[in-house]
Amino acid sequence: MDSATFEDWFLNHLIPVLKKKNGRKVVIGDNLASHINKRVLNECEKHNISFIYLPPNGTHILQPLDVAYFRPLKCKWRQVLLQWNSQLGRKLSTPPKVQFPRLLKTALDSLTETKANLIAGFRKTGI
Repeated sequence: MDSATFEDWFLNHLIPVLKKKNGRKVVIGDNLASHINKRVLNECEKHNISFIYLPPNGTHILQPLDVAYFRPLKCKWRQVLLQWNSQLGRKLSTPPKVQFPRLLKTALDSLTETKANLIAGFRKTGI
């Protein structure tokens, strides 16, 4: 994601939602250079938002959605690919584009993305 795309999303999509919430808000981001943007940080200050940057190379441990959602999705994706490859009798690390949506849907449908799981991700990361 480039800086302009992030800024557009942050200012035009996230800020309007956060403005409706009372009190201090926290946004957690990785150290991607496009997230470090003076205009975004000024808007955070203006709207009582703390933007917390996770340390580099720690996202897989410290980012709640990585822990609670994306890590399980990656594991499930590997299982789906193994099953798909075994049915076809081959070993492709990347499925053809026409197969990708169906296989991804299989992986996504198997996840139990509940509120409790997401909250547990924050607890597990200590946030």
